[in-house]
Amino acid sequence: MESQVIGKVVALSGTATLEIDGKSIDLENGSPVFKGGVLKTGTDSHIEVRFADDTMLSQGSNSEVSIDNYVFDQPDSASSILLNLTEGTLRTITGKIAEENPEGFEVKSPLATLGIRGTDFSVIHVTDPDPKTDVVLNQIGENHILIVRDQYGNIRYQNDPGTYVVVKADEPISVVEVLSEEERKKVL
Repeated sequence: MESQVIGKVVALSGTATLEIDGKSIDLENGSPVFKGGVLKTGTDSHIEVRFADDTMLSQGSNSEVSIDNYVFDQPDSASSILLNLTEGTLRTITGKIAEENPEGFEVKSPLATLGIRGTDFSVIHVTDPDPKTDVVLNQIGENHILIVRDQYGNIRYQNDPGTYVVVKADEPISVVEVLSEEERKKVL
């Protein structure tokens, strides 16, 4: 069975690979990205992928994101995307899938599940020092909502830019907090 091309690499610094069908492919600008693939970045590396629906994925160094599901422009199918961050950091800007089927856009991390209603956000998964922690930042998106659900089913709605929540292993999700002006300059 041949894998479906669903996007391409639009920017790359350092090294990145795509693992698909038991193979590891070294990526470069313009490389295709396939449904079911796992994107991995090396140390001091960064990759940006544009999917067919114009969703943008930006992945930091030493990160791993699997593309568990991607359906777009297929007759009789609801558009959907499921990205699974297993290590590192990612930032995404939603595209047509989130516009057409907001419930079909989902990002998972080791500690949280994120649903979107049209926004731009980042997830940072920290493994050192313990305990494992996810920090979810809402970058922009006035009149848009970022929905974060922890492993206990607790939900936080972030509808203002510059807000964040913290999810730690074995603890409920934090309240929604606002970045300080200094923190905003660093991450936004």
